[in-house]
Amino acid sequence: MARSIKTHAPGQILIREASKDVWYIHYKPYKGEKRVSSGLIYNKKNIKVVEEILEHHYKKYLEAENKADFSHDTYLSDSIFQSFEYFKEHCRSKGVTNRTIYEYSNSFRTIIHRDYPPNQKIRMFENGRYVNVLTLENNIKEYLSVTEHSGNTINKNIRHIQVFVKFLIDREEIPDLNVYKKYKVDSVPKDIEPYTPEEAKMIINKAKETDEILYLFIMLLYLTGARITEWLKAYFNKDPYNVDLENGLITFRNKIKRNEYQTIPISDKLYEILNRLKELSDARVRYKGKVIPFSEKSQTNIIKKLNRIEIELGIKKPGRSTHGFRKLLATELFANEVPIDVIKDIMRHASIETTLKSYRKMDVKRIKDSLDRLNR
Repeated sequence: MARSIKTHAPGQILIREASKDVWYIHYKPYKGEKRVSSGLIYNKKNIKVVEEILEHHYKKYLEAENKADFSHDTYLSDSIFQSFEYFKEHCRSKGVTNRTIYEYSNSFRTIIHRDYPPNQKIRMFENGRYVNVLTLENNIKEYLSVTEHSGNTINKNIRHIQVFVKFLIDREEIPDLNVYKKYKVDSVPKDIEPYTPEEAKMIINKAKETDEILYLFIMLLYLTGARITEWLKAYFNKDPYNVDLENGLITFRNKIKRNEYQTIPISDKLYEILNRLKELSDARVRYKGKVIPFSEKSQTNIIKKLNRIEIELGIKKPGRSTHGFRKLLATELFANEVPIDVIKDIMRHASIETTLKSYRKMDVKRIKDSLDRLNR
């Protein structure tokens, strides 16, 4: 049985067990129909060789399709649908994940319903006069007028469309335009309810009885306040997501400024958890080196497992997610009167204002008690 492994190269890399503990690398070129055996044994060096093969196939594909240079006038598109296909090819060439491209595609299909030239304009009656707007803009206005989506979903879709619009601007297919700034709506951030300490303890104990990997994963979330995607991308001693047990440090990429990194120390309890995960990682071929022996696409399955535990325990509530462990950590830090600047560093927020805005509202009782003491 062949198993797919992570690669940023366009195409697919699979490994297949030929005999006990001996795995060979197979690959499927981008747009290819058949899987090809590389004849190479699975290791890091040979994976790089296969990735170079995939890159070569991809360049040949682009040359055949006249898409090798996305910015060249020769390849300007005749329709918005064709432009979006070029945009997806561009994203793949830049190493954008399939999941992100799927999100872009879903937003595009939600807003754009018919084909037309990217720079096509229409005349609209607006604010007491006729104005020319891009048909693309009109599609967004139509979407806003009929959608029943929440403000958060609306803004997510428009933000994805803006990435596509930026691609069109760079290719000089449309004039400079910021649809996100122009059409975003007011929205209320999701109010994620944290787990109570009692609920967290119940979940941890249940997971420990039934699924060691899930238990260790939940402990990572609870002890660090890190996001689920950060741990799914984490490796031991490998940048940019690096767990360095020797020096007792964890390095995560900044959520907003992707070229910056943030570091947190490893506590004694966290060291025990990570050390056990390293033992499990070293024993696996497919996920060797990863902190969590799951694919980066496993987020949904992990949440489903957690949901089943909550249902069994009778503590399932709407709107709960793994982010509830992050909220719980911050709440407990506040309850233990940890200085706000330290909480900011632990949660890796951009500013103290972000920390206060996100978590201080949960601690109304403690604030009231403090004020009552001052007023005595």
